[in-house]
Amino acid sequence: MDAIGSNIVVSTRTGEVLRILPRLHEDVNEEWISDETRFAYDGLKRQRLIVPMVRGSKGQLVFASWEEALTQIAEALQGVQDKGVAAIAGGMADAEALVALKDMINRLNSDALYTEEIFPMAGAGTDLRSNYLLNTKISGVEEDDVLLLVGTNPRYEAPLFNVRVRKSWLHNDLQVALVGAKVDLSYSYNHVGYCPQALQEIASGKHPFRQVLNKARKPMVVVGSSILQRHDGVQQYKLLSASLHRMPEQAAKSEITGEFETSFKGLPAK
Repeated sequence: MDAIGSNIVVSTRTGEVLRILPRLHEDVNEEWISDETRFAYDGLKRQRLIVPMVRGSKGQLVFASWEEALTQIAEALQGVQDKGVAAIAGGMADAEALVALKDMINRLNSDALYTEEIFPMAGAGTDLRSNYLLNTKISGVEEDDVLLLVGTNPRYEAPLFNVRVRKSWLHNDLQVALVGAKVDLSYSYNHVGYCPQALQEIASGKHPFRQVLNKARKPMVVVGSSILQRHDGVQQYKLLSASLHRMPEQAAKSEITGEFETSFKGLPAK
């Protein structure tokens, strides 16, 4: 139910989900789940659009039957000229619906199909799973001595991961640094700077934090999706990756984790 893959127990009665509870898994969520997971079933029958809505005569959205909605759409498309139509797909649309929408738009001689989501890392090696998957266990942060967060707020984007970080900060003296906007993470951290200037200084060795990374026994770098959704996101990722590969041998095993919507819910920018 959340992007880190929390283990859960679903309680049902007469085919209806009544509650969601955590299931013990020490390497992932321990005995906790986030509110996002606990109340995810709310959308199964509440706060859910189950019928279409169309614009009424006064410009307000009103409920309509599928037949009425599809008829109104067909009538609106009747007089559309070539390339005179565009479509926007929501982030929860399934692949079959997207293909059907694309086929319809193409038949109207238009290629204007857009999505609400920005898909980062186009052309940056996403065909290799190692470039976008978390290449260590979530619990691995408890073994690290330095953590660099780049363009992410784990307290908001992945609360259970942030709990692990805080626990390591409290008990293992984990050094945490952040590149990006200042946020409240529930623990102290070193604000390295803002993207992309800070990344360039770290890569070139001019930033003092580079020495911290060089001396780290087992550093971890967590990259959020927000920085990758910039127009220069690919360049920023390559800059960070190249910087880590130039680190000394003792730090070369650092885990660079490119989190996107497909993993960790990306540590996505919500």
